[in-house]
Formats: sequence, C-alpha cells, structure tokens
Amino acid sequence: MKKTIIIGLAFLFFSNVLGQKKELKNIEKLIKTENFELAFTELGKVKDLISSSDNKIKSKYHYLRGLLFFNDTLTDRFESLKSAVFELNKVKEYGQTDSFNKSKTLLQNIFNDFIEKYNKFYQLKDYENSYKNIEAAYRVYNKDTLYLYNAAIIANQAKMYDEALTHYIELHEMGYKGISTRYFAINKENGLEEEFPDEKQRELFMKSGMYEKPRDELGKSEEIFILRQISSILRMQERYDKALSYLDKALIVKDKEINVLLDKATIYVDLEKWEEYQNIVELVLTIEPENYELLCNLAIVNKESGNTEEAMNYINRALSIDDKKTRGLIIAGEILLKPADDILEEMNSLGYSRKEEIKYDELKKQREVVIRESIAYFEKAFNNDNSNEFLISTLSRLYSVIGDEEKFEYYKGFEK
Repeated sequence: MKKTIIIGLAFLFFSNVLGQKKELKNIEKLIKTENFELAFTELGKVKDLISSSDNKIKSKYHYLRGLLFFNDTLTDRFESLKSAVFELNKVKEYGQTDSFNKSKTLLQNIFNDFIEKYNKFYQLKDYENSYKNIEAAYRVYNKDTLYLYNAAIIANQAKMYDEALTHYIELHEMGYKGISTRYFAINKENGLEEEFPDEKQRELFMKSGMYEKPRDELGKSEEIFILRQISSILRMQERYDKALSYLDKALIVKDKEINVLLDKATIYVDLEKWEEYQNIVELVLTIEPENYELLCNLAIVNKESGNTEEAMNYINRALSIDDKKTRGLIIAGEILLKPADDILEEMNSLGYSRKEEIKYDELKKQREVVIRESIAYFEKAFNNDNSNEFLISTLSRLYSVIGDEEKFEYYKGFEK
C-alpha cells in the first residue's frame, strides 16, 4: 500500500512537471507571435505552481518573464527593460541551464540598449534620462563600478542630488577609488605620443607598425573627489556635521589637501564659526602663503570681527602679491573707512557747549583724514574698473561727505 502511494505521488509530480513544461512552451509561442497581453495572463496563472517546481522549470519561467518584458510593447520601454533585467538575473540562481545561456544574451542586448540611450541623451544634454539609463546599465551586472561612478556624476548634473548622494556613498562604502590605466604609444609618422581608449585598441595599432614605444600610466585616485562630492551635497541639505565628517575622511586619505580644507572653511562660513574658519585658512596659508583670495577673505573676517589692525595686515599681504586687483583695493578701502563710522558716532553724541563744539571740529578733521585715506584705495580700484557701480556710488558719496563738490560731480557723472 505504501509503495503504491509513493508511486502515485511520483506520477502526480511527473504529471505536474509535464503540465508546467507544456504551459511554458505555449507561453513561449505566444511571445513569439507577439501576443504579449495573453502571455502575461498565462504566466500569471502558473505563478503559484512555480515555487514547488524543479530548477529547470523555475529557470524557464523567469527567462520567459524576462523575454516577455524585453519584447513588451504595452508599457514604458525603460521600465519594461528594468523588469526584464530583474527576471533574467533570477535565472542565474538556478544554475547552468539552457535558459541561463539565453538570458546572458538577452542581458547583453539590454545592457547595450541602456548604454546607447545613455550616450544619446547625454549628447542632447538630457541629463535626467541619461542618468536613468547609465544607472540601469550598471544594475544589469552590478560589477563595472565605472558606470555607477558616471551615474553619480550625471545625477549631479541633472540636479538629482538624492540619487547622486546615494551612489557616491555606495561607491565610498565599496572602496571604489576609480584608479584606471591609460594607454599610450608614439605615432611614428609625427613623433607625437597618443592615447588609446584601451589596451586592445593600442595592440591593433602596434601590430600595424604605425606606432612604437607603448607605455601605461596609472590614473589618479578619485577617492577624495567622491568624498568632497558627498560633503557638498550634504552641505546643500544643511547636514553640516555629516558634511564635515566626510571632509575629515578625505583628510585622512591626504593630509593638508587644500581643496578639502577650503571646503571645510566654506562650511564654517555657513555656520558663522569664524574662529574655526580662520584656523583652517591660516593652515592653508602655510601651504600656499601667496594665495591672494584667501588673504582677502581673512581680511574681511577680521574687519567684520572688529580686528582692524589684523585685517589690514592680511590685506597688505594680498596687495603685496597683486596691488592692481579691484577686490583687494576695495577691501583695503573698506577697512580704512571703518573707523570713520566710529568717529561719526562720537560726533553725534556731543552736546552744544563750546568745549564740545571744539571737540566736534577736531573729530570732523580726523574723519576727513580717514575718509581721504580710504578714497586713495577706492580711486586706484576705479582706475582699473571705471564701470564698477559700487566704486562709483562709494566715491561720489565720500566726496559729498567731505564737501568736495567738484569730485562729487565727477563721479556722479559715471552713474547710469
């Protein structure tokens, strides 16, 4: 009796397998005749039976679903191909079958399709669609990280910052550094060294006898760039602590990397942490002592903090590097002009006694001396840039304050 039951169960299982094979074969015919809607319906009917089937049946089922999505004309092509990739990658789980080999061919076709569209959309500057296709191309195999790196860059170009951040963090966590090899050889005809897209391409030209002296060059690491990009997006999202933490990771990769230090300085400006900002910039100046822009920035920070003497030291260092740039001259003028406001405040606080009137006249003369010192820098800047609206309005205002009508009218004449 027990033997009879076992034979019966085996027969039932065998019958089910044959039935499923027949169903799948019929569905394959429907796909070949482009009867996609009915094929979807029939696949839905056998879905619940597949989990108890053998690996060949499961493999065939997912292959047919992948094939159906690959050929589908009923829905969005991009989404259909993504669904096809999911199904065809499921086939791999069931071993080396006929369906597995067919799936590999289909996956390659889909990969090529995504790459073609990625290039097409990129040339059209449609970065959003270009990103979608390069990211989908990477997900076909999940192994060539260069495609994921490109996806992150293009997502950034498309202002898809959440997606870019996700990919950059993914790259960082998998240890991607983006170090690639560049391939060179010398063109015998003109004696110039030329770069080739890959080693195989160079080998072909070497065999032609047109090139000689091949050499390889290891590209630079993109690790710091990736960490800076992560920090930049986090900064835009006002997640300052995390942004700083990724910059600190970059400084572990390369100590005293100037661009990373300047990124940190920018975040401290956002946070209005002026002491931390000054410390960072001072460190940069030990590496680049003649960095004009940084010296100007430090002059501004100290001016705003009321450290006029220190501000003037920094701007004088900047002007010793280049005494013709408009920015430095304006900053120098503004630093020298700042005491004029303090003097005016003291003048306005005086009363009307004879003693206070004498004091008022003394302060007025002091203020004029201060203003004329600042005017000297503003005028030098104006000589370099006589269309600068700030300089025109500042000079006309200052000459009006000290009562020089001729100069006031002169600069007033430049106003638009």
